[in-house]
Amino acid sequence: LLYTIKFESENMAMFGVTVVLMGTLLAQAMSDSEMTIDNNEFLLYNKAYFKSRLRQIGTGATSFGTYNFEINDKQLWRFEPHPQKKGCYFIINEAYDYYRFALKMGTGLVVYKGPYWDDQLFKLVPSGKKDDYYYITSCTYPDYKI
Repeated sequence: LLYTIKFESENMAMFGVTVVLMGTLLAQAMSDSEMTIDNNEFLLYNKAYFKSRLRQIGTGATSFGTYNFEINDKQLWRFEPHPQKKGCYFIINEAYDYYRFALKMGTGLVVYKGPYWDDQLFKLVPSGKKDDYYYITSCTYPDYKI
């Protein structure tokens, strides 16, 4: 199931990423029900470059970037909820299963496969501008956004 909604990020050390969740959100929004984030897949867009979607291109820590042509599974990110930390998610790539975003202090945003740590947890925070955009914020380091 794929949803459509916009997410925004402010200037971050690595790069600003915006998420647009493609699919059936319009019907959900019209029915006033909440969108289900848990275990759904999303496309992450850059707000400044609206056609650019974040994708993983390999298995190295920095093997990700943006792409603005056809959509494929390397651009799909699943938001897997943490079992105890409500509202915090592991962001996992569809094509490179088990690879998750992590915010490593000193390194910045990376993709990581291995044990699950809290530096891999992110939450969605509304921009506060009534524009349907959200910040993807680290649950561990709340001053940092993707």
